[in-house]
Amino acid sequence: MKTNYIHKCVCKVPHAIYGPAIDVCIEEENGKYWVDNDEYSSQVNYCPFCGSKAPTQIAEKEFIIQEIREDLCI
Repeated sequence: MKTNYIHKCVCKVPHAIYGPAIDVCIEEENGKYWVDNDEYSSQVNYCPFCGSKAPTQIAEKEFIIQEIREDLCI
């Protein structure tokens, strides 16, 4: 496993039964930030722990909300 990441934040986060959803954010050589929990990984635009911005951003998709279902809102 690589240990010399450009950006790496590790955080002990509170969790319930199954463990934390994320506990580390790393930057790969291509500038992408990834959050991970040793089982699943997701690319993110910002580190959720320190707030730094990833050099390589995920392209945003434009969408329009056509209907609001208030019965589904809490």
